[in-house]
Amino acid sequence: MRTMTRRLAGWCLRAAGRSLLATVWPRPGAARSEAVAYFSIGRQPLDTGQLRTILPAVGYPPPQASSTGWGGGGYGRLGRRMVGGAGSGGGSTQRRRRFSTNSGFGSGHMFTGYASYDSERWRIFPFIGIGGGGQGFGVRPTQGKPTPLQEATLPAGGTGGPEIHAGWTTEYRLRLIPQGGLLVGVQLGWTLTPLRLPWFVRGFGDVRLLRPRAARPYVNLVIGAYVDRV
Repeated sequence: MRTMTRRLAGWCLRAAGRSLLATVWPRPGAARSEAVAYFSIGRQPLDTGQLRTILPAVGYPPPQASSTGWGGGGYGRLGRRMVGGAGSGGGSTQRRRRFSTNSGFGSGHMFTGYASYDSERWRIFPFIGIGGGGQGFGVRPTQGKPTPLQEATLPAGGTGGPEIHAGWTTEYRLRLIPQGGLLVGVQLGWTLTPLRLPWFVRGFGDVRLLRPRAARPYVNLVIGAYVDRV
């Protein structure tokens, strides 16, 4: 499974790299400008695999393996070239009688893309971006506020660092006025972690060697609007 994920991430990164080259050395053609803004919702896996074993072993609920993320972004387009930015974040909670485990993530990046297919209704483009992000978890009592001792000893941890985002976006457009309209689309991508900085964890044993995965896939639904000018 890991080998397949790495192959898919590598293929996606190469395709997005070609998008970057196309942005630097574009094909000749009519320049059409456009501005796009969108809201996104999707599902992203969390790097909590070992924690899902370690925490129950010491009496705490395990963190969830994935989380729903909310975010947004936008880009400007000239011809087939586009440059923009996006961000998202989310969290989830697992509860038991005495304790709950909260986990979450957040990230943001700038990206560039090149429309490999572009018509009045449909647009398909690979993208590649660079930014940063992080993940974390914490155990809290389900009733009342934690005491100072609990604040210092209950398990918690996190990791973060630079990230590369690469993938494909497919958009369907519905023109409502001569200058623009609404769009809905799907993003399929991978979050690549080049440095894989280890988690810092407190509250149980020595598990600082936990490291995030090199590639994590994600899928987002995007809903937004566009304004163009020929």
